[in-house]
Amino acid sequence: MSGAFRPLRGGARATEIAGELRAAMPAGTDAATNKVSSVRAALDSMGQCVKDDPFSAVFLAELRGRPCYCKLFIAKSPVQSLLFRLVRGRALRSYDSAESLRALGVQVAEPLACLGFNGGVLLVTEALPGDDIKALWMQRPDTVRWDRVMNACGSALAELHDTGYTHGDTKWSNWVWGDGRLTLVDLDAIRHSAQRSRRGRDLARFILNAEEMGLPRADFEHFLDAYTDISGISRDAVEAMALAPLRRLRKKHRKRYGQRGHTLMG
Repeated sequence: MSGAFRPLRGGARATEIAGELRAAMPAGTDAATNKVSSVRAALDSMGQCVKDDPFSAVFLAELRGRPCYCKLFIAKSPVQSLLFRLVRGRALRSYDSAESLRALGVQVAEPLACLGFNGGVLLVTEALPGDDIKALWMQRPDTVRWDRVMNACGSALAELHDTGYTHGDTKWSNWVWGDGRLTLVDLDAIRHSAQRSRRGRDLARFILNAEEMGLPRADFEHFLDAYTDISGISRDAVEAMALAPLRRLRKKHRKRYGQRGHTLMG
């Protein structure tokens, strides 16, 4: 074991990654107490922080010679810290779900390692070529064919649902488009569930972004066509699943951000 890191998933690869992180820690760091600040310092020295929240952070760093995303889950309480030690929580669920989905042929980012340490858990996944579709839409929308992107999104979501999983957070920033293919990322909220309500929430979250971004209806139709073709669910049934959660999300976002975009459903 490298210092106080505990490889929870990833086998020998996780042990190697733990060794790299340990070597990058500030001089004088106590190997027996790799606290959150020390792990953050190591990741800062190896790459850059791309997202920082009170109890999580995401770093883009190079590990084992390849670009990786390193998501830091920080314990909110002693109880959550204990759950981490008992090998439970979102990081482990994300890793295990990614492995299961890849085995089923669903395009998700490859999980590389899951490491426990004093005060948190670190999930390491491959960094994919390309950009998330929200960034593409906002920064350089003319560089891609949106009919193809929407077709790929509809197909990917239907294929995910057909495996019995729901994503739980299908906002546009969690869909990466690169090299002509689409990949789902951020599996923190994924569940193995056939509940139509959860599928409806997945649809609603995606559609909300499409509306707020002002996606043309013609491109949106490609998303719906692909979803219905692969899932075998009719347009009316898709709307019945998605409309109630979509209306709730619209109301919530109007209060927070004001009116944006246009209506694509209902």
